[in-house]
Amino acid sequence: MSAVANSQCSQLANTIRSQTRMLLGATKDDLTQEQAVFQLLPSKSNIIWLIGHITMSLDYMVSPLIGRKSSLPDSVNAQYMFGAKPSGRPGDYPPIAQMIAELSRVTEEVAAHLESSNDAVLDTLIPESLPFHMLGPTLRDLTSKGDFHVGYHAGQITLLRAAQGLPAGFGL
Repeated sequence: MSAVANSQCSQLANTIRSQTRMLLGATKDDLTQEQAVFQLLPSKSNIIWLIGHITMSLDYMVSPLIGRKSSLPDSVNAQYMFGAKPSGRPGDYPPIAQMIAELSRVTEEVAAHLESSNDAVLDTLIPESLPFHMLGPTLRDLTSKGDFHVGYHAGQITLLRAAQGLPAGFGL
């Protein structure tokens, strides 16, 4: 293996891909739009919002710190930002299949960008002007929380599926 294949950035790229596979394993591809926006109160989260939230996390939070231009409009990223209020109306979101494709695309673009990056990028300081700076102080710190973040939301997706009488995902 080359030195690049063993780099911390390459390992992080593989971790990000693995996290997305886990999230999509929980989501599956058998949902109607109505099932994708089901809300289990008092929480307002729904499956499609959670997919958008993880996509936003990679696109809006990780991308600028690794030198990748965010590919989603600011209005889309704002819809899935911390503190946003998820809707239970199917028409408020693109089709679930489109959201899954978008997550897969953003994941692969971020991972590929990381694979071509020098490990020094992981020590990039998160500017205090960014709303998620408290997850730092560096990109390395931010990304170290990714497994928990994605795992937490995969668990929410599994619960939202089960509450609707659907298989829990992960082949269960």
